[in-house]
Amino acid sequence: MFSEMRRRCIELKLPVDLILRNGAVHTMDRELSLAEAIAVRGSRILAVGSNSDFSTLLKAGVRTLDLGGRVVVPGFIDSHLHILDTALLWRGVNLTGTLSLQEVLHRVREEASQVAHGNWIMGWGWNQHSWADRETPTKGHLDAVCPDKPVLLRREDGHSAWLNSLALEQIGVKESTPAPPGGLIARDPSTGEPTGILYDTALFESQKKIPMPDQRTLQESIRQTVGDCVRLGLTGLHDATWLGGTFPESLKAFQALRSRGELEARILAMLPGDALDEIVRLGFHTGFGDELLRLGPIKLFADGSLCSQTALLCEPYIDQMEYRGLEVMSRDDLRQRIGKAVQSGISAAVHAIGDCAIGDTIRIFEEFAGYGESLSMPLRIEHASLIEPSLRARVAMAGWVITAQPLHIPGDLETIGMTLGEKRCSRLYALRENLDAGIHMAFGSDSPVADKDPLKGIFAAVTRQNLNGYPEGGWHPKQCITVEEAVWCYTMGSAIASRESHFKGSLTPGKAADMVVLSKDIFQDEPSAILETQVDMTIFDGRIVWAREE
Repeated sequence: MFSEMRRRCIELKLPVDLILRNGAVHTMDRELSLAEAIAVRGSRILAVGSNSDFSTLLKAGVRTLDLGGRVVVPGFIDSHLHILDTALLWRGVNLTGTLSLQEVLHRVREEASQVAHGNWIMGWGWNQHSWADRETPTKGHLDAVCPDKPVLLRREDGHSAWLNSLALEQIGVKESTPAPPGGLIARDPSTGEPTGILYDTALFESQKKIPMPDQRTLQESIRQTVGDCVRLGLTGLHDATWLGGTFPESLKAFQALRSRGELEARILAMLPGDALDEIVRLGFHTGFGDELLRLGPIKLFADGSLCSQTALLCEPYIDQMEYRGLEVMSRDDLRQRIGKAVQSGISAAVHAIGDCAIGDTIRIFEEFAGYGESLSMPLRIEHASLIEPSLRARVAMAGWVITAQPLHIPGDLETIGMTLGEKRCSRLYALRENLDAGIHMAFGSDSPVADKDPLKGIFAAVTRQNLNGYPEGGWHPKQCITVEEAVWCYTMGSAIASRESHFKGSLTPGKAADMVVLSKDIFQDEPSAILETQVDMTIFDGRIVWAREE
């Protein structure tokens, strides 16, 4: 194929705009495998081959980059992140990595001194299991440092939040307020008074009452966040929107950036499940859009998260008698919404983390399997962290996609054992067994829940260790996968998840010229070198959009 493409370039005298040569090009195309050089014309890959294949094309006017043996891979595609939440996080209090309740309160106090009266103080990233004292936070703690401004701090998993008294008052949560279906309001067992912690739909419904930033702020925040992703080698982002109330504004911001030529990554915008009726009424469907901005599947929630202990399990959490988690959406409601979506040409992506939630989702997908051929994208299970082994073959046979986030592994390995027990932990994030079963897997970050750096995600998938190399040998190492497999899941796997592998995901002639140049050979070096690897260059649509300064 290489020589055929070379002859085609020469015989047709096709202009070449860019040649990358003298590299180790990992195409992720299983027919092309490893190459040395790539020729780009406009926004497309024209040919892939050896250095000698392109010798006659090296002439005046053709930009040539000597890679000096560096590795080239397709542009990474994050199959699951929350762009708006990630963008707005940096405009609030960053609580990631805090080690004590007092450290959190100190950061809130500092933020409060700079926020105008009446404005909300927002934050993200606390985790009481990482605190030395593991003290349970309450509204009283926040009231002591900020009584006069509403405060809402989301836990690092995004499925629970900690509020002060003024925030609870402004969103209308009081002693007599019932928890919505699929949510919890933590209460003092002796008084019934809300303690300040809201879970899942109780949090989601409350957030709808908090004013959104204006469009100018949204656009600038999203532009900066997409730019950060580009510097990490990401050229595609699947935005797993949270709420219907935020979707119109974020989509408007994406469209504005696209129209001004400021969108330097391909965006797949998932549709919010709480706006399904309106989406169907307006006639939107999965796949609408173009190569830069497309509508994705409807995002639905079957359960919560393991860290907040709201993931729906088949057996109880070991530290809570008889409690198995939350049905964020009842099985009947989930069935009704999936049915309405697929019958309207809308694919579904269901957040399901616990084994019970995953099993319910698979059984509902099977009920509507007949609509699969009519959908422009496959059905997806988001996370699927604790899948029952017997269900893997059914997922593989149906061609559904599991989107996994390898950086959840180091995030959970030190705390989840206390709530799940060793037996269930051995089945958690079973990447090796999923791939061996033939399941299509796509990797992402779940940012801002975890770091959006795909190289760190590859390291976690390959080693099952945290960034400090703990534990030695990896956490349940039989589930480790290879670097090649991890890169494939971040490229072709994610392209398959959006049914866009015909034009992206591999370095194949005719596909989009989206690629990344890496500073080290992550395929040959020791796994520890992955964390030392940097993105030297990101090429998007045939243009160099990021280059690291030497």
